[in-house]
Amino acid sequence: MRVTVDREICIASGTCVMTADAVFDQDADGIVLPVSDGVPAGEERRVRNAVKLCPSGALQLAPEPAADSNCDLEHSISKIHHRP
Repeated sequence: MRVTVDREICIASGTCVMTADAVFDQDADGIVLPVSDGVPAGEERRVRNAVKLCPSGALQLAPEPAADSNCDLEHSISKIHHRP
């Protein structure tokens, strides 16, 4: 699981930090700062709650990128061009 942060729309409520302080922090102005790139194991439920509770919508869940996304894309294109 990954979470994206839009610092431009963050209103500095601090809800994310109160909900998932292992994942989120705030700068001197109170704007959200992600602590790491990914969500640590065991923090998924807290992060989901932080996303739901964020009053500005600055937090979004994002799917993990596929390990071999180019291969999947090439396979999909191949299937499109080689119809039986």
